[in-house]
Amino acid sequence: MKIHPPSGLTSLDVVFTNWLMMYLSDDEVQMLAKRVLSWLKVGGYFFVRESCFHPSGNMPRNSGNPTFYRDPSKYCELFQVITNENGPLFEGGHEFELQFATSVKTYIKRKKNPNQICWLYRKVSRNAPPLQRTQTLQEFLDGDQYTRRGILKYENIYGYNFISVGGPKKAQELLANLQLKADEYVLDVGAGVGGSAFLMAKEYGVHVLAMDLSSNMVTIGMQRRVKESADSDTSSGRILLDRIAFEISDINKRDYQSEAFDCIHSRETVLHLKDKANLLAKFYRWLKPGGRLLMTDYCRGEKAEDSHSREYRKYTQTRGYYPATVTEYEKLLRQAGFTQVTAVDRTADFAAILQEELTSLQRSERSFINEFSQYEFDQAIQGWRSKQRFAAEGDMVWGYFLARKE
Repeated sequence: MKIHPPSGLTSLDVVFTNWLMMYLSDDEVQMLAKRVLSWLKVGGYFFVRESCFHPSGNMPRNSGNPTFYRDPSKYCELFQVITNENGPLFEGGHEFELQFATSVKTYIKRKKNPNQICWLYRKVSRNAPPLQRTQTLQEFLDGDQYTRRGILKYENIYGYNFISVGGPKKAQELLANLQLKADEYVLDVGAGVGGSAFLMAKEYGVHVLAMDLSSNMVTIGMQRRVKESADSDTSSGRILLDRIAFEISDINKRDYQSEAFDCIHSRETVLHLKDKANLLAKFYRWLKPGGRLLMTDYCRGEKAEDSHSREYRKYTQTRGYYPATVTEYEKLLRQAGFTQVTAVDRTADFAAILQEELTSLQRSERSFINEFSQYEFDQAIQGWRSKQRFAAEGDMVWGYFLARKE
């Protein structure tokens, strides 16, 4: 790759690329990205736009086409490991921090093409030396809890398109409480592969921004949006393309315009964040007057933190969870400015759902093992039984929250 800017160039504010990475090998993409990191000043931005998944349009392609139509998650993976090791080891160097990745709206509107994806990265100082660098939440989600295979296993239990308690049945029940109206704008935080977003767009006619930090989740969601649009009639297919936007981003760092949304919906997501007060304050600011917030989350029981079982504490630490109690959530919601706050312990409902899911999993043992493995089946059974035990012993609580901005 012969890209050599003037020597000593380290002060650019923005580097913009368009339809470039798709003509480069993985090694060349990383080589270019590392050079861009060295050219940018700290706080500078790197904008990338590429065609993903497959060729656009219906023009025949010759066999010598050199293009790599990668999944969006692949670009996230390639950029995650780019660091600049200039300077003494203890200084830590710099790296890219993802701001967001999403489909280009104009291509959806004009060409019905959701596969033009753009990324915005920011150059940041790394807080630790390379050998001491800890795994980011996105790296943990994509590389451990929500690998593509892991997502498909969860779907096998929760239901197609769902990675949340109770699957589509519980999602429909909860969404009814939001009192959604046609053409409202909804932010779906921790949207996963898009199950609730699809329901909201198809059944209520709302516009949904479905965001998640897991690039694997969002990549699958983008693919499902295209598939469901193709499988639907012309009208409902257009609804999915026009009304659902997927975005890879970190809700802890993301910001949106004030009063941008009529509703915010979030399922089993906020427990990943330490600073819940700051996030709920942002939710309040992003909602329009009269806006509604609906959340469910894995909470901890109303007892002293050090009285929780050792197994439960290990479970939360391993997964990077920071669970709050239902009472703590209610207090934080009111402090953020929300009124008409409903904060309910729904653990009895949760326990019934867990048993239904466990029974269904046991009945499908043969097909699950055929698709995955005996080991993964045993791990799933163990995981569900652990949650049953945590709930029975008062360690884990399933919280339901509904609040309004006056």
